[in-house]
Amino acid sequence: MIPFPELEKIVEPVAPGSAPGAGPAWWWWLLAALVATLALITVFTLLRNLIRHFRFPSTPPDPAIEAIRQLETLQRKPPTTTETETAATVSTIVRHYLDRLSGIMARYTTTEEIMGHSRKPAPPPTPAISACETILASCDQIRFGNTSIPPAILISNALNAIRASQAAPAPAAPPTSQQPPPLPHAPAA
Repeated sequence: MIPFPELEKIVEPVAPGSAPGAGPAWWWWLLAALVATLALITVFTLLRNLIRHFRFPSTPPDPAIEAIRQLETLQRKPPTTTETETAATVSTIVRHYLDRLSGIMARYTTTEEIMGHSRKPAPPPTPAISACETILASCDQIRFGNTSIPPAILISNALNAIRASQAAPAPAAPPTSQQPPPLPHAPAA
């Protein structure tokens, strides 16, 4: 009979991951960290854009500051326009300022209508509006060819008028009563 071969010693199986080099490689961990970082950046960017899209609207700038900024920009520009074009630009800036300041339709009315001269029983204009009367009258005279004023002087007069209208006192609000008058034939509370 043929001799039976000697059995080798049986080795017990090793638990997964306990043998050296048998666990997940370090680059898997690096790849997972990179994917997680990119996902967080994407979520953060989407949320930021969504918040920007749905945020509250900002308040418009102060009308005096905006008008002064526009006039100073016009003053710094080299004079490439005629006196008539400069007067039209200054008039537009001042009228837009008055429109935003007091709510009158200054861009669509004449100077006489703004100042209340066209109607007889009209109340006098507020101090802020009357501070701009001379500059509007000067702009009208230049635009319609009655006089000639250098653009630099016109712009500096407009700046002074807007600054003076800023310093003018605001009209006092009418006093409001705390308790409304009782309704006729109403039961007492």
